[in-house]
Amino acid sequence: MPRFDPVALIESAYDVEAPTTRWLHALAQSARQTLGLRNIGAYALTYDASDVSRCVFDAFEHDGIADPRLLRLLRDDMPALYRSEPTVVEAVFRRTPYGPSRRLPLTGAVAEGRRRLIGLGAKDILGLNGVNVDGRGAHVGVLLPAHVPASMPGELLARLSSHLAASFRLRARLGEQPALQRAEAVLTTRGTIEHAKGAAKLREARTALAEAAARIERLRGPVDRRDPERAVARWRALVDGRWSLVDHFEKDGKRYLLAERNDPEPAPFALLTVRERQVVALAAVGHANKMIGYELGISVSTAGVLLSRAAKKLGVRSRSALVAAYRREALRRTTGSASE
Repeated sequence: MPRFDPVALIESAYDVEAPTTRWLHALAQSARQTLGLRNIGAYALTYDASDVSRCVFDAFEHDGIADPRLLRLLRDDMPALYRSEPTVVEAVFRRTPYGPSRRLPLTGAVAEGRRRLIGLGAKDILGLNGVNVDGRGAHVGVLLPAHVPASMPGELLARLSSHLAASFRLRARLGEQPALQRAEAVLTTRGTIEHAKGAAKLREARTALAEAAARIERLRGPVDRRDPERAVARWRALVDGRWSLVDHFEKDGKRYLLAERNDPEPAPFALLTVRERQVVALAAVGHANKMIGYELGISVSTAGVLLSRAAKKLGVRSRSALVAAYRREALRRTTGSASE
């Protein structure tokens, strides 16, 4: 039985400078080996579901899938089947952060594809879906010969999906600029800040970054990994709502942590502040307040206050009405831009 070490999966996700094929293969391999599940292989892919009627699956890698029929079905056939079912794309890739495949609302051709998977021995798939507010992200699936155990902690899986979304977003925005020029802060593994610029120079930001860097190093150690759920809970997807911390190695092998700006970029909404747009956009992809706080590196109460403030500004009283208003505005701006 593979060991249960989800921190290792987070570490794989933040190898953000690796080529896409190597990154996806490492994610699939790590998911196989660290989630503690007997499996028949795993896969990882990137996608663009910003337009659910034209969903694009960009890249696909796997680890341990020995049956060529199963691999062909996952890599070649299933993407085509999803493209034929926009409502399923919406449910699976735009709204579902994690879960067993048997619980997904699959219909039509995609449901038939799942029946074919079962016939080839994949009785269930544990999926981690790192969807961002723009509908783009990365998805990891672990193929299981039996159902996902009921004891598998859902909150932990949701947190892993948040890191998957954050690492995908960071890879997309890094560009060609050298890492040390791009980063807003450079920290030692003990949390000492060696260089900072921009917002990272502020005293509160420096304190938050230093504490996060030191905490992450502790979470990587054997003591904290004895309680993996607690370790993942303490490794937030962002620091202070702005930065991801990623490894950087000097030529002499010395390791630093770089603070890379990585906050979500929701659709513009003139009436709302940037942070209000962020929390509403995350609510629109199905995140509860607890997960919004985890993904942005803010408290749950702050997430709730920001949602309430946004609702008041837009003149709505419920979360569903707030999300609907945000989606209408995002759609209006998207279609408006397309027609200009």
